[in-house]
Amino acid sequence: MIIKTKDTFEAAHKLDFLPPGHKCTNLHGHSYWVSVYVDGDDDDNGMLVEYGDVRAIIQSLDHKFLNEIVSNPTTENVARWLCRKIRAICPPDSYVRIRVKEGARKHTATCNSDMLDAEDALAEARARQGDEYLQGETVCPECGTTYVLRHDCIADPGDDEPTTTERGGDT
Repeated sequence: MIIKTKDTFEAAHKLDFLPPGHKCTNLHGHSYWVSVYVDGDDDDNGMLVEYGDVRAIIQSLDHKFLNEIVSNPTTENVARWLCRKIRAICPPDSYVRIRVKEGARKHTATCNSDMLDAEDALAEARARQGDEYLQGETVCPECGTTYVLRHDCIADPGDDEPTTTERGGDT
């Protein structure tokens, strides 16, 4: 079963890691557009995930100061945060993709469950063997897709559905 939904929220943030004087170090706000795609097995009642629960997660960011909720609230990190929260309410083995568009220029970031698995695998490897382990790229343990670690959420200007390549298969 596949479900898709879209929602919006308004929020403020500041990016303290940028150089002094950068305009984004000042408190400012954006409109955000969120697209959610979930592919997984529905339950005995024929439901994959309750749309109201998905909307509640997105709306938990509405009119909030994102720095109090999301660490380093870049568009990429907001996408990652939403992906983790929404994935947690989906059945196991569901594929979740979140696309977040920020502001009038609609800077876009996409995060999906395969990326989260790769990120988690890297964190575990680094915890065991130190930061020198797997610098640069990692391979998702489930699908075999290679991801560049410094871009674990990727810029993605399109609104198309994930391809089998994005999910790690053949096209």
